[in-house]
Amino acid sequence: MYYATFPIQEQAQRGDWDYKLSAVYTVGILDFLFEEDRDNDEVVHFIQLKNQNGAVFYDKLTFIYLTLPRFHKTLDELETAQDKWLYIFKHLQDLQEIPAIFNEGVFPQLFETAELACFNSVERDAYQESLKNYRDWKGVMETAIVEAEEKGLQRGLERGLEEGREKGLEEGREEGARNKTVELARNLLDVLDNATIALKTGLSEQDIQQLRTGG
Repeated sequence: MYYATFPIQEQAQRGDWDYKLSAVYTVGILDFLFEEDRDNDEVVHFIQLKNQNGAVFYDKLTFIYLTLPRFHKTLDELETAQDKWLYIFKHLQDLQEIPAIFNEGVFPQLFETAELACFNSVERDAYQESLKNYRDWKGVMETAIVEAEEKGLQRGLERGLEEGREKGLEEGREEGARNKTVELARNLLDVLDNATIALKTGLSEQDIQQLRTGG
């Protein structure tokens, strides 16, 4: 009840307001059973506020409780999306690897987020630094690609004036693509090894080594 009040209060607006509220759902994931529900075998409970006659008092506030001790399905028995979510909620802390049944939809992202949440402060700082470096490299590569495309296209257009417009445009595209790849490879020399750069750019390892030696 306490936490459910916050999203209700946050909808209030200053000044003119029509007092219309969006629905609020509070989801509780329980690793225990309510004493009064021990004879009930339901896993998912939907609860709303009702008056003394059993009528719903306010239909925009719903509490959903997932009682995990009552969920007993194995991996082979999972059929619906709800089954998969309940299984993850119950067994996430015990999983050593991601079961194949979860390699689709939103689940890979869920496991990635869960892994990051388990990092300690040192691991989290290292991850953030790594992410920053990745974004910096990505920015450098995108800039290099744009510049290389512009240089290559310009050379191609100049040749096209001499040998014919169509031939020149085609050569310009080819040279632009080659220059883009070479420029991209040069920008990666300080951060990746030859094999990895070759894999990312399509150049040969011999080409990459020539770039390292100033070729």
